[in-house]
Amino acid sequence: MSPVYTALLFTISLTSALRRSCVLEDKETLKCNYFPNRISDEISRVKVVDFIGPNESMVINSTDFNAEGWKNVKCLEISNSLSYLDLKFTAETFSNLNRLDELQLHLSHFYLDPDTFVGLNSVKWLDVSDCFRLSFGVLLQSLNGTDKLPSLTKLTISRLNLYNHLTVIDEGFGQILQQKRLTYLDMSNTVITAFHFGVFKYLRYLKVFNASGAALSDTFTDDFDFSDLRNIVVDLSDSILPPRMRPLPGRLVISNIVVKNPTIHDVGFVIFKQAKILNMSSVVPALSSIWIHNTTVIIDKPIKILLQRLILKNNNLKYLDFHVDHVCNNCIASSVEKVDISFNGLQFINPLLANFAPNIKILDLSFNRLFKMAKNNDSLFETLLKSLSHLQYISLSGNNLNTVPMKMFGTNVDLEIIDLSSNKLRQVTFSLKYLGKLQVLILRNNLIHILDETSISHLDSIYRHNDSYLTLILMGNNLSCSICDAKTFIKWLLHTKIVNITSQNLTCTIGDGEQTAIELSTLDLLQNVCYFVFYNVIICLSVTFISVLTAFASVKACKQWYRDQAIKRLQDGHGKYEYAVLLVYHHDDNTFVEHYVVRQLEKEIKNITNIRTRNLITKSEEVKPSDTFIAALERVVHTATVVIAIMSRNFLEDPILKIFIEGVRDTGKPIICFLKTERPGLDREKLTPGMRQLLRTRPKFIWREENEEYIMWSTWENICNTILDYA
Repeated sequence: MSPVYTALLFTISLTSALRRSCVLEDKETLKCNYFPNRISDEISRVKVVDFIGPNESMVINSTDFNAEGWKNVKCLEISNSLSYLDLKFTAETFSNLNRLDELQLHLSHFYLDPDTFVGLNSVKWLDVSDCFRLSFGVLLQSLNGTDKLPSLTKLTISRLNLYNHLTVIDEGFGQILQQKRLTYLDMSNTVITAFHFGVFKYLRYLKVFNASGAALSDTFTDDFDFSDLRNIVVDLSDSILPPRMRPLPGRLVISNIVVKNPTIHDVGFVIFKQAKILNMSSVVPALSSIWIHNTTVIIDKPIKILLQRLILKNNNLKYLDFHVDHVCNNCIASSVEKVDISFNGLQFINPLLANFAPNIKILDLSFNRLFKMAKNNDSLFETLLKSLSHLQYISLSGNNLNTVPMKMFGTNVDLEIIDLSSNKLRQVTFSLKYLGKLQVLILRNNLIHILDETSISHLDSIYRHNDSYLTLILMGNNLSCSICDAKTFIKWLLHTKIVNITSQNLTCTIGDGEQTAIELSTLDLLQNVCYFVFYNVIICLSVTFISVLTAFASVKACKQWYRDQAIKRLQDGHGKYEYAVLLVYHHDDNTFVEHYVVRQLEKEIKNITNIRTRNLITKSEEVKPSDTFIAALERVVHTATVVIAIMSRNFLEDPILKIFIEGVRDTGKPIICFLKTERPGLDREKLTPGMRQLLRTRPKFIWREENEEYIMWSTWENICNTILDYA
């Protein structure tokens, strides 16, 4: 025998051995690739998988289930991904399975006799999902009759008849299922050619209708009584609505309208009113978005709403600026307790919308864009939850919030869980004082490095009627223990009862970026950091103080050197150092100048300069005019180091003196102002801009009139030092 032939026989034998095998998955579940001849009495669940190959034929009848042990099987699953030709279930195929409770058929193509299910009196769940080629009409024939699956309560026909889209759910379908006490109907991911809502009037026991992922070509509401939906769970998530009910690609903007008493013939509103749970997640196409602005819904007639839970996830609801005006008793959705509008990219929600459903207990607003509302409409964002006094759970996770307003949860006294994870929070800016029932505050995955004293006081402020404590979740934050300011926070973290450091595996970052576990030794590390900072501050202050003293001494020494140089030049008396001062004043002020200024000023200047042999002060009154008075004064100006202008009312009203002083200012000659205050005072409105600037920018020494005497508000030493500094 050739090696090739031997290998081929071995392969055939191995394949046959593998095909004729059973595996005990657990003590009650047997998985086989054939219909076994004998089953242990302890087996209650049998899976027959890939029992027929391509292009093979097989007939399954009641004799396949005559063997010992089949009578105790409660669940039978038959699936064969390879089978697509000549597989047939005969009439009363499963009639010997008297205790069978669940039958699952997952076969791509097979023949189903109209009486195949006769004799299955105990089966409660029939699952024919993934029967891609099974005709919907054939399935209905196999279900039609009181002797076929009389105990059926759950029917799953998901992904049925994908190659023949003529699937019509009408009254005929309802009449067949009316013979059963069906409580659960799963038509998910099925292409439904036409759906007649009148079918619900036959499904009196239905509690759950699952059409998630289904494609609805068209719907009909003829002879539809909305009460037929009576309090069932409706799952339309990820379904494809009929074209007339789908928004077009782009923005659907609804703005500045008023809707009064939405009609009961509006299918969406009917389901909203009568269903117990409504899941309409992902029904808006990905390329469409809904924006509602300044819209009002008016309800002035009593309505009966049974809805308890509403799920509208991932529907591109971007802006919800609308509210419901309910102007009668029983005009609100008081039954609604759970609302989920997460993953919508929501930027705004009108706080008044919550008035229509004030009994909400669970609200999920996670993974939206409410940071825009918090930034642009902070006062409205703060009152977003104000009407929900029964709220127990709120999720604002994933909204990119930088801060949460102080009174955000002020009226939600029943809150038990607040989820603020995956935001950009750095502190606990909101009050928790009145949340005595709060059990969990989730702050994971934020930008918290150190909680300040205000945040800690908010967390410690919750009043407890018993010994229970709040649980604070901080994992996912880059906590810091590299600066001295973290010491108070880390100490609080180690001693508070609201954070379990071990279970959350909390760590903090030290100076070089390394992560270290938070424990008592962390306080010693921080103490060293604080000492280092303290010593650095002391060193910096000392260096700064010494530098300031040195600079001050240098400036003072430098100033004294320049004064000494000025005194030496005045002693020499050449050029502009012939006179220390030129006094310029109005001739009517001569008495004031002689009595209050000249004698004291000259005495002080001579004491400082130690010059006794000549006069150091010249006066405008002593100037002898040659051509003009101003020209004569200008010649004298060049012989004095400083010009002192005695500014009285007469001086400031004399145009010649004003012109002269402004001319001196323009040459850069130092000018000191002696301001003589009188009654009536100076009219500053009459001053020229040049004189206003002079009074504002040059040194001023004031004489104030008191009891017919003039008192100088300074000292002659200060005046002389100023003269020398200018010199």
